[in-house]
Amino acid sequence: MVVVLVAIGGLAFWANTAWNEAGAEAQRVRWVNVAITIPADSDIYYARLSSAPESMARGIMGPVLALGTGGDRSLVIVDATTGEVVHEDVLPTERAAFDAILATLQVAETEVAGEPGAPWPYGSAVPNTPRQEFENISYVEPDPASGISVQPGKAYLLGPQPAGRGSFIRVFNGRSQVGISGIGEVFVTGGSEFSLDQFTRADASLLEGIHPDDRAAFQRFAEGVQIGPPPTIPVAEEGTP
Repeated sequence: MVVVLVAIGGLAFWANTAWNEAGAEAQRVRWVNVAITIPADSDIYYARLSSAPESMARGIMGPVLALGTGGDRSLVIVDATTGEVVHEDVLPTERAAFDAILATLQVAETEVAGEPGAPWPYGSAVPNTPRQEFENISYVEPDPASGISVQPGKAYLLGPQPAGRGSFIRVFNGRSQVGISGIGEVFVTGGSEFSLDQFTRADASLLEGIHPDDRAAFQRFAEGVQIGPPPTIPVAEEGTP
């Protein structure tokens, strides 16, 4: 797991970046300007990162797409802006599998929103996948081809806070991002705050912290977010340390 410090709406959040695995069907994955196809039932995982130590060592401070196998056996880092492979540490026995994926690497020339049958949430067809849950936040994972990543995390805030406010999901695609808390707050880059209902109904022109081509997609994603009762903290019995 990679730990990332994220700033949304002036607050600092620590988030865990999860590695996603390929499913039963070939999977198209997009991140910023690059897209790849991972074969069905591949053993190679992918992660869409804001940065990585291996790329930073090369002077590349921006977003990267990481490909790897379990147990840190092999790792490839791709500059998500240019498509350049900036780091490779691959076992010989896994070389062919990585080469097959890298052969599909493309630098996208069109916006996702402009693609025919655009992947959800740019398009309206919701994926037939199980809802994801993080504490009391439930959501539909965006299609990997949309280039939108969702990362659960915990916010470490000073002072008393409403139950559930410390949990959040970060929704981002490299140029636009929002944070949605466990009490239904939506934080937009630049400091704007909305309730979940306000955000989904807001005129797109008011969402200044989100790229114009992403606003409708981020609102469509938020429409599917459900906020349940915050988790309760067990109270220790008397005499229990």
